[in-house]
Amino acid sequence: MLGTLEISKCILLQGDEAIGRAGPLLGNLGSSGGGVFRDCRGRFCFGFSTYVRQATSLEAELHVLLIGLNWSIQKKFFPLIMESSSKILVDCVHQHQRPPSRLGSICWKAQHLISQNSIDFHHQYRETNSVADALAKMEITRKN
Repeated sequence: MLGTLEISKCILLQGDEAIGRAGPLLGNLGSSGGGVFRDCRGRFCFGFSTYVRQATSLEAELHVLLIGLNWSIQKKFFPLIMESSSKILVDCVHQHQRPPSRLGSICWKAQHLISQNSIDFHHQYRETNSVADALAKMEITRKN
């Protein structure tokens, strides 16, 4: 619970792809990501954005996922639906695709946190959440 609102969904977005074709024009700034927590009616409750130095897209996505998971667990936002615009991330966490070996332990940690709590994690197309997209863009451009 956050005040009187019941949190039911967290939407995650990794940011260097969110910039789309403009990304290379900004230089090699690294990656960013954001998350939006919504209640059961889809109303915005709060969000976050973070900067990840010199990371691959998957590394940044895992970092943002762990932030969202840790917040959810700390605040006891259960049951919870978590969505990511990264199909690769979702497939790695659900073990449908093997992550690069150097990311295996981070991926395992996310798998463990999801399986030990009432969290449903699935893919959602980026176009369905402009708020998470804006948070991810804001963080990477703020670093410029």
